[in-house]
Amino acid sequence: MLIIDPATSPETVIDILTEASLWLQSRDLPSWTPATLAPVINAAIARGEVYIARIDNQPVGTISVQWADPAFWGERPDDAGYVHKLAIVRSAAGQHTGGQLLDWAEHLIAAQGRRYARLDCHAENPTINRFYQGAGYQVRGTLMIQNVPFNLYEKPLA
Repeated sequence: MLIIDPATSPETVIDILTEASLWLQSRDLPSWTPATLAPVINAAIARGEVYIARIDNQPVGTISVQWADPAFWGERPDDAGYVHKLAIVRSAAGQHTGGQLLDWAEHLIAAQGRRYARLDCHAENPTINRFYQGAGYQVRGTLMIQNVPFNLYEKPLA
């Protein structure tokens, strides 16, 4: 059974994100830069935005939920939660853990009275784009950041 709790220290989160990043890079797919994760994750944990997923008390994934994202989405009304840094350890791949984490985040967002879940991902990673489209997300635009294209996705929540 998947248990999701707030992250309290960055080490496990950074380990999961680094493993995912290196795996993506080994397949020539764009991802986070592991060297830049520590300050970002430390700040997000301090804000209460980062979560760890465990099965049998073993970390299997991480996800972050923010309540604003002006860097990617600009100034918006308080009508959405923003999903970031969804990653699964390789040993949990193929078990629908990513989908479960995404569902959990959507329920968290809806419980806060927000009508939409929004996220961004590398536009040049067809696997992750298919994953989000299969989960009901629709492309709302593409944004270039430092010459890297990101797709912006949105999903209405019930």
